[in-house]
Parts: sequence; structure tokens; C-alpha cells
Amino acid sequence: MRRDPFANMKPLKETRVEANEPLDVPATAAPVSLAEVAQFKTATGDADPFAPSEANAILERAYGPILNMVMFWLDQGLRPGELLGVQWQDVDLAAGTVTLRRSISKGKVKTLKVGQKRTIKLYPAALAALESQAQHSGAQRAWVFPNPATGQRFANESKFNRRWARLVKAASVRYRPPKQLRHTTASTLVSAGVPIIEAGRFLGHKDMTMIALHYGQFISEVGRLPGATFEEKFAPIWARRIEMLRLQQQVPEEGDWLGLYVEDKAA
Repeated sequence: MRRDPFANMKPLKETRVEANEPLDVPATAAPVSLAEVAQFKTATGDADPFAPSEANAILERAYGPILNMVMFWLDQGLRPGELLGVQWQDVDLAAGTVTLRRSISKGKVKTLKVGQKRTIKLYPAALAALESQAQHSGAQRAWVFPNPATGQRFANESKFNRRWARLVKAASVRYRPPKQLRHTTASTLVSAGVPIIEAGRFLGHKDMTMIALHYGQFISEVGRLPGATFEEKFAPIWARRIEMLRLQQQVPEEGDWLGLYVEDKAA
């Protein structure tokens, strides 16, 4: 039987907030088709998403808190600072939501502006990643994804980048910075047929043309997945990733062979 990661924790304070008001879209507005989105040119040097096979290769080489963090990032597509700024008080596992309230940048914690704060729904693998992560950082009742080498919050994205580079190399995947995990989420949503307006609201974009401009590049693997909806296409992938979470929470017998849990002073 799977152990309840919250069994020894005190109940969190009630932290749910109302999500931002939906974008003002005419009721008669029809969803933008994939063919229309494909007409837009992807911004050069910006979006360079990971295909599902590449993402799985990376996940298979990770374990514990790093696996949980990357899994969550892939499913939810947060900005790097937003991801590092999530605290357990922002998480409502029962409702399956996370409320984004702050961002971490250049060693500073910044409160998101009213228009940037939002409550997002959790996709299955992201929810499972948080349940697994509770075993590692939940008892601290502070940062959800702290630096695993120190137990303290990451000062900024660069503190994670060196670990990420070693992980991607071990997976034999062409290197892209971790910010491409957000682009991967966006491109995946659009590739699977999620309307641009819905994808933009989920990602926290105000200007829907940004979605078409930056994420008009499709991941062909997603387009070929069976199923009519995003949920149908990704159900088998989520199931596989949730099984990874179950099996890869412990450090392998050979130890921290990628150095993911060693504090890198130079990073």
C-alpha cells in the first residue's frame, strides 16, 4: 500500500483563492484551428520544445526531488521563477490546484502582481509529483521544490542549470535550457488541439498572439498520438510518468552518480 506522504503533517492553512477572471472573449468566438496556428512563424531562437520521447528519456534518468520537479514543470509549464516560488501553502491537493503568488529571481522573492497571480489546475502527473514531493519537503511546510543539496530555496534558476545539464546529457538528449520545459508544455497543448485562448489562460499569457507566434511550431509526435483530445492523447503518458514517480523516489544503489544532490558552489 502506498504510504500517505501527509500522514505526519499538520493540516495546512486554508489557502485557496479564486482564480483570475476569465479573459473577455466573445461567446461566439470559435476556437482557432491548428491549421490557422501553423500559419504563424515561430520566433527564431525562442521556442525549442522537447518531444515526448525526449522528455521521457530525461525523466528516466532522474529520481527523487529532481524527478518530481521536472515532472511537475513539464505538466504545468510554469515560468522558472514561478516554479521556484511555489510554497506548500499554495497547494491544494484535494482540489487539484496550485495558486501562483510569487516568483524568485536573482536571489529575491517577488510577489506577483494582481494580473499575474492565478490558480491553475493540476494535470495527473503533476499532481502525483506533488504527492511524491511531499515526502521530501512537505514536513518543512515551506518551499515545495527547494535545493535538494541544502534544503533551502533555490536562489535562482542558475542553481538548477548545472544539474539540468548533467541530466540532459545522461539522457542523450540535445541540450536546451530548462526554460524550454515551459515551451514544451505550450507546444504540447497547441499540438494536441487545445484552443489558443485556453492554452494562453493556462500559461498566464495576456496576449493570445504570443501563443501563436512562439508556439506555432508543432511537436509531430504529439500530433500522431491516438485520441481526440489532449486528455485522451496524454492519458497513457501520464500513467507511465506516474509509475516513474512510484519507482524512482529513492537514490539508486550506486549513489548520486550525476551529482544532482551535491551543492555546486559555482552554479
